[in-house]
Amino acid sequence: MKVRLSDRYNRYTLSIGMIVKNEEKNLRACLEALKPLREAVSSELIIVDTGSEDETVQIAKEYTEKVYSYEWNKDFAAARNYGLDRATGRWFMFLDADEQLVACDELISFLNTKSEWENYFTAEIVIRNFVNIEENKYSDFTSARIFRLDTGNRFSGSIHEVPNRISPIKNLLQSRLDHFGYVYKSEEAKQKKFQRNNELLEIELEKSPDDVRLLCLYSVSCPDEKRLGLLEHSRELIKTRPEHYYFPETYWRLNRELVRLHEFEKAIEIGKEYRSLTTQDHVGEIEISYNLAYVYSELNDYEASLQECERYIELYSRYLDNSLLQQENASNVCEKAFPAVYNTIFQQMAEALLNLNQYEEAFETILKTDLTVLPRGSEPHFLYILFKIICDSEQFDWLITVDEWLKNLQLPYEREKPYITNIVNIYLQTTKETKISLGQTKSTTTFGQLLCLGSVGENSVWENVLALLTEEDLEAEKYGAVALYQALQNKKDPLPLLRSAKAETIQKWNHCLANQTKDLDQIVLEYHFENIKDEILLCFWLVDLETWIVNKCKEEYRLLFAHRLIEDVSQYVKRIYSKEVLCPEGLYILPSYHRFAYWCGKSLEAKSQGDTSGYIKFLGKASHICPEMAEVVKLLVEEVRDNDEALQARKEQETLAKNIKGIIEKLILNQSIEDARSILGQYEMIAPDDPDIPALKAALVQKSSFTEA
Repeated sequence: MKVRLSDRYNRYTLSIGMIVKNEEKNLRACLEALKPLREAVSSELIIVDTGSEDETVQIAKEYTEKVYSYEWNKDFAAARNYGLDRATGRWFMFLDADEQLVACDELISFLNTKSEWENYFTAEIVIRNFVNIEENKYSDFTSARIFRLDTGNRFSGSIHEVPNRISPIKNLLQSRLDHFGYVYKSEEAKQKKFQRNNELLEIELEKSPDDVRLLCLYSVSCPDEKRLGLLEHSRELIKTRPEHYYFPETYWRLNRELVRLHEFEKAIEIGKEYRSLTTQDHVGEIEISYNLAYVYSELNDYEASLQECERYIELYSRYLDNSLLQQENASNVCEKAFPAVYNTIFQQMAEALLNLNQYEEAFETILKTDLTVLPRGSEPHFLYILFKIICDSEQFDWLITVDEWLKNLQLPYEREKPYITNIVNIYLQTTKETKISLGQTKSTTTFGQLLCLGSVGENSVWENVLALLTEEDLEAEKYGAVALYQALQNKKDPLPLLRSAKAETIQKWNHCLANQTKDLDQIVLEYHFENIKDEILLCFWLVDLETWIVNKCKEEYRLLFAHRLIEDVSQYVKRIYSKEVLCPEGLYILPSYHRFAYWCGKSLEAKSQGDTSGYIKFLGKASHICPEMAEVVKLLVEEVRDNDEALQARKEQETLAKNIKGIIEKLILNQSIEDARSILGQYEMIAPDDPDIPALKAALVQKSSFTEA
């Protein structure tokens, strides 16, 4: 007896069909995710295997008896239809092993309510395509994954196979499949899949070169040099047919490709053409608005860029409330409508406002960004724009606002670190007057409290901040350089802070201070290190700080810091090593900088004994051991040589003066009065302060009087 069509499709409410091959890594998670649906709706599961060589079939049989083998013939639609022919439910739903059903309450309600589902032939659910392992980049679109079997619907297309979209269509926008097929473990895996897809798509396009759907699909994975031609051809085919299902997708993909090729004027033209041809808003415009915001910014048309940003935000908001997903007649694939991308639009807007010198608006806008979802690749530019706004506007009190903003976000430290680094660096670069002004700003954060030093009640502030820094390692890591600066500037004792830190952390703070603080040399010279000799840790800190400063300070202070450094570093090594180690025989076990310090000490001993050649000799040894300190040593050696040259010149001048005065005395004794007077006058002009001149004049007058008598 021939089974009637209606009888065949009455056994189950739902038939779930899958085709699989070597999916042992994905299949179990996929089938487990189907359990809530299968338990709530009368259903069958049909799995067609196309040649697995792993445990795929065994896993499939744990969940259903309806597992079939199908000889692969490079035709996905044929494999789908093989499973479809074995379905006995009223509705058919298809999915892949790399997909998981994550929301199905709405779908369950629909399938269990005959009075509702009998009014439709097709149902669409949301597909979320993830494109990265972190699962924070994805695109959402609706897909006709469910259809009535009594319509005779079939799959078509050897690749990216689809059934017909038979109206009326029910949009189930609260039901979602997550797809992980575009999350690749390596570039090799990605290219392998692209190659497989391309081979099948090229065969299909040879048969149907004007198939807009195939042109769009092939443009995703084709070689770069082919993409523009494919999309231009697709546009020519549908630009007079805005009702075409792939009309929006063709335009936004073409717009994206033109942006990639930096054909900005053409990208603008395509965007305008799309808008002129459409009569209603659609998800396709989301990407076009996003792209044009960037394009106009690159062309320095910041007002137009802002308008596109605002349009993007408007469309994105409507996308979230599903008002843009109600279209039944167009592809709504959108790859620029998820939080990670959405949060990049604020830096785009802020950059435009910055270039328009609208600093306050720019600052307020960029802080709307949710850093927790911002793509890591966008972060360097975000940092640049954020702190450029602050520096260009000279609104340095905004540093405190950013610090508070970060505190509220509670980011992991590694994510927060570059922001804190910029806050600290910019603060240290500001003038003393600006720092004092910032100290008047009230803030409860560690950074904010540090800035208050120098104002009323600074002792209690310093004690409170020290408590925070010494109790919480991360707080010290973040703001230690600022704390040290404030200690130096306000004559505070940094020892409690230093005791809580590792040596490498102290060195990092010093490096930051030396690189970012313009007046650090003067501040250090004015600081009174009263207990430096009693505290080895203070000695270590000061020596390291002077090491950084000596090569970065103002020219007028370099020689002074060079002297301070060799004195302090030699004292430091004497404190930490025994006499048995600090000798030529024991030096080999020491780090190079400590050997440098030893020879600096020997040079100072030689200098104290008046041994100039020994002083220079030992400094040379120090420089040879630690070449990075060669410039410091050179300063000290040149000073000695300059002093030696000056001493020699003075000796020569004294000898010459003695000879001239001897000649004058002889002339006076020989009564050559006029000659003596002439030479004495010339000598007085070049050595007016010579104490012997008055005596010579007196002798000359006396002798002259005697001669006349």
